[in-house]
Amino acid sequence: MRENLRSAVSSGVFASTDTLNDRGSTVAEIFGVDSLDLVELVMAFEEKGPKLKTIGDLMRCMDQVDAKQ
Repeated sequence: MRENLRSAVSSGVFASTDTLNDRGSTVAEIFGVDSLDLVELVMAFEEKGPKLKTIGDLMRCMDQVDAKQ
């Protein structure tokens, strides 16, 4: 999922500063999940850290989770 997100940012589909509220449906498509699954994913990440507001926040959080594993 993280690589798909990075590819989408690299290709210009969206910027890391885009908000999840505005671009959540596109992120859900990239991850191959529905919008409810995306909300659950974001909530799970938020339990481990700060509020996620942007695509960049989500990417950093995913990097931190991977680094801990």
